[in-house]
Amino acid sequence: MGALRRPQQWETPKPNPEGSASVEPRIGRPYPRWLVVSGLVFYCAAVWVLVVVAGSWGVELIRTATAQP
Repeated sequence: MGALRRPQQWETPKPNPEGSASVEPRIGRPYPRWLVVSGLVFYCAAVWVLVVVAGSWGVELIRTATAQP
């Protein structure tokens, strides 16, 4: 699958010809790693909570449907 991937061209930051204090944006990861990891953990936890709640609700529906009058 690596042959299907486009090569990425990384540019090196160029110094400002005017010599002002402005800094060019950093090229690389757009978000810090801690934010990505904590977001992923939160997302997985939320999905598992939804799975457990939906499963419990489904089991209760089955018990109600099969209950003898």
